[in-house]
Amino acid sequence: MDLVTHNQVLIAALPAKIWPYILDPNTWKTGAQLRPSAGCTSGAAARFTAAMAEEPQNILFSAENVELLTERRRTLRLNALDGTLVGFVTWRLTPLNDATLLEYDVYCQISTPGADDQRRFAAELIGLKELVEVRP
Repeated sequence: MDLVTHNQVLIAALPAKIWPYILDPNTWKTGAQLRPSAGCTSGAAARFTAAMAEEPQNILFSAENVELLTERRRTLRLNALDGTLVGFVTWRLTPLNDATLLEYDVYCQISTPGADDQRRFAAELIGLKELVEVRP
């Protein structure tokens, strides 16, 4: 099954305020949680494993930064447990006056079990917008 989604939200904040949430999506995303892999936790080469919060021992896939442009764009490569490519996710931040257009694109050959990912991704971005806009 191919999963291709494109979501966006306009957030009343500059990219610098949003960027920490892009680096740590576990603070606002409700799907699989990313955990740093041993010894690979910084910069563009950072690697992660992904599991649902309620089953942290059940690794679903791995991910690694393949593009990290501070306050502009982050792209993760998603890999099956055997290392084969299953997709990419990208967050793009575009400043627009005193706001930021945040775009989130997913191209993937897997989906989170039992989830309506398209709807979930849109809801997560709205949640992030609310989180960022209410925090000082």
